[in-house]
Amino acid sequence: MSGAPVPVEVFGHHVFNIHVFEIEDSQELDFLLIDPADMNAVSSNSGGGVNAGSGSGRDRFVDYTWLDHTDRPIHNSSDTFEKRVEALVGWVGRCHIKKCTRELPDVLNVYSQQLSFDYDSYLSTIKGVDGRCVEGFFYSSGSQVYITLSIPLLLNQGDEIRGKLSNIVKLYAKLLQSDPVPDPTFSHADFSLLLTFAADASSGRSSSSRAIKLTSENLEFHLEEKNAPQDSIVTDFIRRCVSIADLPRYAPEPVHRSASVSSRFGSQFSLRTEGKLTNAHLIDFIPSLEHAILQRVTHPEYFLQLVDYVTRFFGQPVSLIVGPNYPNGQNSVIVHTTAFDTVDECTQFGFCVSMRFGSARMLPVVNVIANQYTSSGAPERVLQLEAKYPEWLSDHNDQLKKEG
Repeated sequence: MSGAPVPVEVFGHHVFNIHVFEIEDSQELDFLLIDPADMNAVSSNSGGGVNAGSGSGRDRFVDYTWLDHTDRPIHNSSDTFEKRVEALVGWVGRCHIKKCTRELPDVLNVYSQQLSFDYDSYLSTIKGVDGRCVEGFFYSSGSQVYITLSIPLLLNQGDEIRGKLSNIVKLYAKLLQSDPVPDPTFSHADFSLLLTFAADASSGRSSSSRAIKLTSENLEFHLEEKNAPQDSIVTDFIRRCVSIADLPRYAPEPVHRSASVSSRFGSQFSLRTEGKLTNAHLIDFIPSLEHAILQRVTHPEYFLQLVDYVTRFFGQPVSLIVGPNYPNGQNSVIVHTTAFDTVDECTQFGFCVSMRFGSARMLPVVNVIANQYTSSGAPERVLQLEAKYPEWLSDHNDQLKKEG
């Protein structure tokens, strides 16, 4: 038996404790699930509402019928006990998500007509070839029922996104003239939106009269490089140069925001907000969010392609910053920068050309410092200016700035 109970978490919520037992002369594990003492048992009644279980701690045993044994992990003789326990815990969590997702339509129908409509008409149709779909989780606490929706994003652009991320790494290595690196292969580059709602659990009220509000809004970026070590510099580099700050939010008036970074090698990219549920439907919001995310993935690739083109005229850059390492996480939109130094042999002018690039939709800011080298004893002449674009192009750029 494992020494201490292992927590089972679903979307960051502690739903079970699991006690694990080794079976003699077998690699398989037996286990006992117990509701943690500080959390109500979760079940869906016949009407779709959420019931709070009675009792506490070890007295509250759970039903096991929702466990899908056809998907239970099979262990090898070489697997350590810790690895087998980790696989078992992951399987229990996945099974619980499937159970809640099956019951989600009934639960939404009880607590929110708007979310029920969004799920039936739109969210339930989101499905990827890899099996990803909208998943749900719910539990009761006091007089509140908490409902979490996990919505996968950009399911049809997975190959495009992984290709862009690989191209970013290859272009960066080329511009730094570093040793050739094998093409990075990302097994996962998945975005998901997690919305958690709190609803009034009072009985005898219709879904149209229940109070429901959005309590958290998390944007997750799950990034994995195939066959990469845990300290992969490639995944760390990508997480630093793809910004998910200041993206469209479902919550109209955020109370607070926080950002952190995640993949299997770290914590999670997330933006958190609080606010009341608006009349906006997810069928309108999700496409705008997906469009904004795809632009953020495109920005560093477009910038590096631009720098690669400029090398034809000025040679290799002397400075190239694609993914600055902000000390407090991704709290602002990333600005990519580069600089070139070159000398014109005919005029003996030295040029320092710097570019600042904030968006693939915007023109880069280009500064030029010209320094003429003169004969001994004569003062140098220095000229500094910012490149000007044609009026029609500047007007278009100003309009894009106003549109954000």
